[in-house]
Amino acid sequence: DKRLESMADAHARLSRNVRDGVDLAELIRCQLARNATDANTTIGGPNVMLTVAATQALGMVLHELVTNAATFGALSPPHGRVEVNWNRGADGDAANLSIVWREIGGPTVAASPNYKYGVSIIRDLIPNELGGSVELAFAASGVSCKIEIPLGVACAETGRPAARR
Repeated sequence: DKRLESMADAHARLSRNVRDGVDLAELIRCQLARNATDANTTIGGPNVMLTVAATQALGMVLHELVTNAATFGALSPPHGRVEVNWNRGADGDAANLSIVWREIGGPTVAASPNYKYGVSIIRDLIPNELGGSVELAFAASGVSCKIEIPLGVACAETGRPAARR
C-alpha cells in the first residue's frame, strides 16, 4: 500500500507541474516526510527540475531507501540520520545528475543482508528506466547509495542553490 501511495504522490506532483517537472528537493522531502524529521535528515543541492520519467523512477527508489532506513537503518533509532545530496556529477561531470544517500548512526548493517524486492527496485529501476547507474553499499557503518542519471534524461537544472533542510 505504501508503494502505491508513494507512486500516487509522485503522480499528483506531476499533474500539478507536468510542464515544468517536479523539484528534486520537494520529491526527497515528500518521500522522507512519513518517516523522518528536520532533526534527523539533511538534504541539499542545486535546484533541479525532474522529468516525468525521472520523477516516477526516483520517487520509487527514494521510497524504498526511506522504508529500509526506517525499518532497519538510520531512521529506526532516535540518534540515526540520513543525508541526501545531489549535484551535476560526482567529479563535476556536467553530463550526469549525481544523488548520494548516506545513513549515519543507525544499527550495524549485516555483512550479507537478506535482499528483498525493495532492494531490487533500488538497484534495477534507474539503470532500466533512465539509463543511469546505482551503487548500493551495505557497510557496517550504514547504507549508502549513489545514483547517476544522464542529465538529458533526468532533468533541467537551474543552477540556483536549493534550500537546505
